[in-house]
Amino acid sequence: MKKNNLNLTTTIALVAFLCFFGCSNAFVNGQLQLKYLSLSDPVKQNQTCERHIEVLYKRNSSTEFTPDDRVILDKLGLNRKDRIKVFHEYLNFYGDTCVSNKYFSNIYGRSQNRAEMVKKNIRYPVEVEALYSITTMLFKGSVIVSPVLINQQTGKVCNFNRNDIDIVYKIYKEWLKKMEKRNFSKLSWPLENGNYKWLGEDAVDDIESLLKESL
Repeated sequence: MKKNNLNLTTTIALVAFLCFFGCSNAFVNGQLQLKYLSLSDPVKQNQTCERHIEVLYKRNSSTEFTPDDRVILDKLGLNRKDRIKVFHEYLNFYGDTCVSNKYFSNIYGRSQNRAEMVKKNIRYPVEVEALYSITTMLFKGSVIVSPVLINQQTGKVCNFNRNDIDIVYKIYKEWLKKMEKRNFSKLSWPLENGNYKWLGEDAVDDIESLLKESL
């Protein structure tokens, strides 16, 4: 009995260590530098750590419904310069491999894709949540893609593949530099003509037709 209790204690301690130190580069190196974003408190689920990115804003009460990031940022009335800063802040979560427990409403992703994620139990880490959040803010209205990255060469979901995520982050960083040079006056699709796509991206012939004209 004592041995079982010791094993349980050791497991809990290991999960706590991974939650706070092992799964997030952004938590250690980036959070103190962030003005608009932060990490939620970690939640233990089945011996894993789960958390998500939150937009910092003053709530009217502790029971107030928390809207999604796009709505909050619109309420903050940020100018273009500050919105670009938010994009940079999202990229600070690169390396955070904790499973995200972010809830996205039904305006995010097509219903069949949301059903597929549930059926196949497809999860995504905080670092993919960050890229997806940037992507959602490019759309004029409903977002047709879901937070699932696919390597088109292999046809496999790559949300937790280190090599693939490294490449996609590099693509987004280069895209951000490109957009900044033209002051985000004409938005382009970050993964255009590349080896990676978001689940649901191929539902339309011209995904850029669904994007805002400017940030």
